[in-house]
Amino acid sequence: MRLKSDTVNRKACYEVEILNKVLKTVVSKSNVVSAVRWAVSKRFSSFFDYTSRLNNRCNVNGKSRSVIRCLRFNRLVIVSYQAKRLIKGFSKVS
Repeated sequence: MRLKSDTVNRKACYEVEILNKVLKTVVSKSNVVSAVRWAVSKRFSSFFDYTSRLNNRCNVNGKSRSVIRCLRFNRLVIVSYQAKRLIKGFSKVS
């Protein structure tokens, strides 16, 4: 359930993020007319910042704690996969 709501939030964030990048570049360009830059900056300030609302969640069990970004797996899932020898190159430290 948590992963389904998370994917909806990520999709909405991605769509808004593209528009934010476009508006940011228009505002930062100095060769654009100042009236246009003012109107765009006014519209840019009305958007919400979704980046702080998203949590990294594990793809397997949906937990939000101790998730490694590049793998999108929880620490416990990585340990269980390592015990089953599904991940090569991992060894127990202690």
